[in-house]
Amino acid sequence: MKSRKAIADLALSWVGLNEKDGSFKPIIDIYNKGTKGYDLKYTDAWCAATVSALAVVLNYTDIIPVECSCARMVKKAQDMGIWVEDDAFVPQMGDIIMYDWQDNGKGDDKGNPDHVGIVTSVADGKINIVEGNKSERVGTRKLSPNAKYIRGYITPKYDAENAEPVTPVTPVTPVKETGYKGIVTAWALNVRTGAGTNHSIIKTLKRNTTVTILEEKNGWGRIDSKGWVSLKWIKIA
Repeated sequence: MKSRKAIADLALSWVGLNEKDGSFKPIIDIYNKGTKGYDLKYTDAWCAATVSALAVVLNYTDIIPVECSCARMVKKAQDMGIWVEDDAFVPQMGDIIMYDWQDNGKGDDKGNPDHVGIVTSVADGKINIVEGNKSERVGTRKLSPNAKYIRGYITPKYDAENAEPVTPVTPVTPVKETGYKGIVTAWALNVRTGAGTNHSIIKTLKRNTTVTILEEKNGWGRIDSKGWVSLKWIKIA
């Protein structure tokens, strides 16, 4: 059964994943593993990929258009007959909201969609939304129906309206295992005695140095018996 609550619960469990500590990367990995075509990079915009990754994890790709482009996601939704452009429309949990940041608030906006999120609840006249790549993290937003910048909605055809909550699933990067290889992307990367900048510097690695990540902790990786580097500057080889 494809449930509105299941996808809302999963989206809420991802809130806080962010670019700063690299915790958002599994979302990109899930998108790339579960789709064909363009392989999204960690430096690309990832709001549409977040909604798509939710669909991939829950096996909802037959009712949710999977895309990394907001415009193409809307086109696929139109082809599926699940795109709604109606100022009077009030979404439900599990519906997908599209934004146009160039909307002037006058008349029916027909602009290009710039951003996307998923509705997690509607209460007290407000829409509660989870969005990937909101200020470089999975964040939340609260809006009134028909607020400025709302371009329209994708309304997947879920099977169940009130399914039991699912256990939140934290996305896991397939390559995050002991002994994976990485390449230094910084011109000079400090190796420290612990996982954090408060620890002493042991040595410095040059750009393009290959390292083996033996352990991960709070966005840092251990590369030998006592040396730690920031994973922000490590590209998986």
